[in-house]
Amino acid sequence: LLRLAIESAQDDDAVRHSLGLLLVRQNRLEEAIAELRAAAEARPDDARYVYVYGVALHSAGEVEVAIRVLVEAYTRHPADIDIFMALLTYHRDSGALDEAIALAQQWLELRPDDGAVRQELANLERLRDAPGPT
Repeated sequence: LLRLAIESAQDDDAVRHSLGLLLVRQNRLEEAIAELRAAAEARPDDARYVYVYGVALHSAGEVEVAIRVLVEAYTRHPADIDIFMALLTYHRDSGALDEAIALAQQWLELRPDDGAVRQELANLERLRDAPGPT
């Protein structure tokens, strides 16, 4: 039904995005990513579309691609907390602690009262500075 809507809709980007979300829920990630990519590329100024596309890429194991997509999205949407948190988490989880720390510091320059990010920054610095296994 959503595919038919794409063919006839004037705003097919929103329909593609909705179809992508449905396909994610059905665990059809390859198809979902294609639809989410189309919607995100058609509307790069829509932070939500690009964020969801990045998260879907990460869920499909495309971590490096997800990070690249989210880095680009963050440059366009530097106040978007969802993009920021996804990017911070993906950097941290992939072991790119210096990138995660730099991102948190950048966020705090603009939002110095963000206690949650300040705490996460302290955790990241502890992880980075912890002695490695011997």
